[in-house]
Amino acid sequence: MISETGRGAAPVFPQAKPPSGGACQDRVRALLFIPSPAFPPPMKNFHLVPLLTLAFVFPLAAQLKPPVPPGTPPADALKALKAEEVKPAPPVTLDTPAVWAQDHSDLKADPKITFGKLDNGVRYAILPHAEPPKRVSLRIYIDAGSLMEEDNQQGLAHFLEHMAFNGTTHYPSDEMVEFFQRLGMAFGADTNAHTGFKETVYKLELPEAGEALLDKGMLFFSDVAGSMLLAEKELEKERGVILSEKLARDNVDYRTMIEGFKFTLPDSLIPRRLPIGTEEVIKSAPHARFEEFYKKWYTPDRMAVVVVGDVDPALVKKVITARFSELKAPAKPAGDPDFGPVTAAKGIEARLLTEKEAGQVNLSIDSSHASRKRPDIAATRREDLVRGLADAIVNRRFEILAKKPGAPFLAAQAGYDDWMRYVESSTLQIGSKPENWDKALAVGEQEIRRAVKYGFTAAELAEMKANILTGYENAAKGAATRKSRELADRLVKFIADHNVFTTPEDDLELVKKHLESITAEECHQAFARDWATDNLRIFAGGNLELEDAPAKITAAWKASAATEVTAPEEAKDSVFGYTDFGAPGKIVKQDKVADLDITRITFANNVRLSIKPTDFKKDTIQISCLFGEGELSLPKDKPGLDTFTSSVFEMGGLEKHSVDDLQRLLAGRTVGTNFVPGDDAFLLAGRTNRKDLLLQFQLMAATLQSPGWREDGVSLFRENLPAMYQQIAHTAEGVMQAQVGAFTHGNDYRFVLPPQEVLASRTMEEAKAWLQPALSTGYLEIGVVGDLDPQEVITAASATFGALPVRAAAKADNPKARELKFPGDVKEKDFPFTSKIPKSLVAVYWPTTDRMHDIRTSRQMSLLAEILSDRVRLKVREELGESYSPHVASSMSDSFPGYGQVLAAMVSQPKDAEQLGNIVRELADKLAKEGATDDELDRARKPLLTALDEQRRNNAYWLGTVVAPSQSQPQRLDWARTMVEDFKSVKLEDINALAKKYLPATRALITRVVPEQEKDSAPEKKPEAGKPTAAAK
Repeated sequence: MISETGRGAAPVFPQAKPPSGGACQDRVRALLFIPSPAFPPPMKNFHLVPLLTLAFVFPLAAQLKPPVPPGTPPADALKALKAEEVKPAPPVTLDTPAVWAQDHSDLKADPKITFGKLDNGVRYAILPHAEPPKRVSLRIYIDAGSLMEEDNQQGLAHFLEHMAFNGTTHYPSDEMVEFFQRLGMAFGADTNAHTGFKETVYKLELPEAGEALLDKGMLFFSDVAGSMLLAEKELEKERGVILSEKLARDNVDYRTMIEGFKFTLPDSLIPRRLPIGTEEVIKSAPHARFEEFYKKWYTPDRMAVVVVGDVDPALVKKVITARFSELKAPAKPAGDPDFGPVTAAKGIEARLLTEKEAGQVNLSIDSSHASRKRPDIAATRREDLVRGLADAIVNRRFEILAKKPGAPFLAAQAGYDDWMRYVESSTLQIGSKPENWDKALAVGEQEIRRAVKYGFTAAELAEMKANILTGYENAAKGAATRKSRELADRLVKFIADHNVFTTPEDDLELVKKHLESITAEECHQAFARDWATDNLRIFAGGNLELEDAPAKITAAWKASAATEVTAPEEAKDSVFGYTDFGAPGKIVKQDKVADLDITRITFANNVRLSIKPTDFKKDTIQISCLFGEGELSLPKDKPGLDTFTSSVFEMGGLEKHSVDDLQRLLAGRTVGTNFVPGDDAFLLAGRTNRKDLLLQFQLMAATLQSPGWREDGVSLFRENLPAMYQQIAHTAEGVMQAQVGAFTHGNDYRFVLPPQEVLASRTMEEAKAWLQPALSTGYLEIGVVGDLDPQEVITAASATFGALPVRAAAKADNPKARELKFPGDVKEKDFPFTSKIPKSLVAVYWPTTDRMHDIRTSRQMSLLAEILSDRVRLKVREELGESYSPHVASSMSDSFPGYGQVLAAMVSQPKDAEQLGNIVRELADKLAKEGATDDELDRARKPLLTALDEQRRNNAYWLGTVVAPSQSQPQRLDWARTMVEDFKSVKLEDINALAKKYLPATRALITRVVPEQEKDSAPEKKPEAGKPTAAAK
């Protein structure tokens, strides 16, 4: 299923799998209330990623990532004494909102940015940047979030963010969304906001760079700053929307995270000021309480306007001055409230939170102390880099250990964070099966102690240094082609975190200088300073029950500490073994699609190559290899083999090198692969740059020619299965993906997740038997798109793929395997599951058709879905307040003739599930009977055309939709030519004819995923007391 417009695909519910590092980013979004699509685009298979859910303590993205470039908010090092010896520094002027970080730093801010401040205190930062051309990203940052709330205001910072879109002086509530749509701005994608603990940020993406539209955007921002209406009627209506949002984000991980905050920061305001607030306040806070918060905290001294795009700074400054100068500065600005002390642990403190619905046990070992409020200077960035290198080495060790047979843990990650310049925390987080919690804890303790005692080897440090340096080099090369919206978000974050917005070029020079002098012993000392302590908090959350849990957890840690650890071994030197594939392949056919600038080549061995140079992203090249038949060739008697293969194939490495060897051998090189079984072809993808182009081709060709088929990932895959199936059984999203997804595909074996024991029985030999023919001789089509020289690509491809043995000359024709049926005999179906979370998912489907045979119809269906989406939003969210983010999308298959669907999906209270399904069905039926209006079509089309303009400057679109499959499916070239004009030429009668054909109530299928009470009504165990145990004293 592909959505050509990039606006959604069906089924659009999260896949059920053990949460990964990406899932943690979702929790960061949930915590800060950064809007995201209600139902992320799916992957049909249940690919297991051997990463761990970090659901508690400090679920911040910085903890989950390897070292990042200096200038990213302080995130990976601490030059300090033991935690108990660190004393918090007194407040510094950098915490005063109206000061730019560069004014107190030896670092230089990007000279292209115009920084300034109005007389009333409003700050602004303007960055001219023409990618994409004629676009402008606007942000207004308010230095106020949930931490500014009183007890009886919990949730009002976030509530107020919603109210900005419910009526201001110049933008009435009932016209605001429609007004922006007519300008070409989509609700959610181009008009959005988020609220965090100490910030609220409003965002606009302007489709044009002219003064008139810029002024309209600034008028809205100035209204947000001082002219929200906060009408009683709109307040009452929005309460239901926010309660629905609270419900949508509720899950076991989120609840565990909250308990982790309470345990780790027992005396802090943080656990009592979660941005979503309390149900009581959301339901009943009076109008006056909103006004109090608004007037106290939305003041000019706490505001910063950010503009990034194809703009003239002088013009932007003029507009900002005109729109914001009238705001009145407060006579006495409000200071930040006291967030409470950061209390360090005394001895070993432990706590267990039992969550029976959790898929695994997550252990967090934490050493925290109050932030020293370090300024963003070169020395601070060096500290961060040193500690980041140490953490990266430790995490690499955990990654290697997790793949060993019998490893008692699923994944582990160590990290450091200086969060909000409030708390500095060193953490180790480990995921395991419930029965292995103590063994997993022991591995964590011993690896931390090994690093503290023996430090790191020269080879380990060299590998991490190379990777970090490459990241900075790539960032510097690609600086000019960064996207404006990404830069705007990044600039806001730097302002919020009091950091200097340096250029990637300056970052590279600084990190080069630092890396030259950093030694393994320095990294050792930095790591040891934070971890050589007996004052730790250990929090366990998940599907685990223990009597006297604090004592047992503490005893397990101390027992492990009595075990001797040995020094790490130095790695042996070796070289990459796949540089010679034989005589370069001969080109037997070459042509050029001139209007699309695509060069097409056929080698003598039947390998196809299509190349398109672009200037969208400097020195970035994306490669896609489509080979074989993909899911069409899946053996029917091997259920789950696609899931198994996609999870373990790459972890098998190559014949000459294990996957761990490859990571070491290729350190510092911009190469890599990603394997996925697609509907009608296997996909091997990669991303590289010009310097490493040949190496990338060698790696991908070796993957086809000489896969390792090692068992390295098999045991880890099987260890992860209980967590995945537990999640499927007890989450609405898991049921939707596993059961509803299969049902709406006619329970076809390729879309059905088999029982756990069946999936666990799949073997590497079965994977090899399925995949090897496609790897060796299957039809192979390669697409290459990016900042490239076509002749360099041809030379690299000729020396690698062109030198492989002869392959199939055409894709196999297997019409029987392409048969797929939508269930036509059922109109409503419930999917019950057991959970204590009172959350349902409702999805209404209307079967349509595929897009391969009529691309214009597919495009018209995208517009029809946008119109239906707007009607569902108006009724379900705006009028009824029943669902936070209803989602509607059209998805028409590329692979299965006649298969497609329009889907409307939403989160609801269980008691409202039936009603919501009926309402949506009736809305679609009315659209089918009465048709849409010209205004609805106009408001659907303009934002979509804006999105298409940006999409056509995206390498991923050209590679996946056009270039890679263009020789086996040449019609895709015409798709690219006609896309924009097709959307522009759609008429109202086209839309209404399709609505009449596909959206009548008689064609709708309503599915409801509804929770039931646990049969075991025994009360859930409350968290065990967290005071030091006798063993710790």
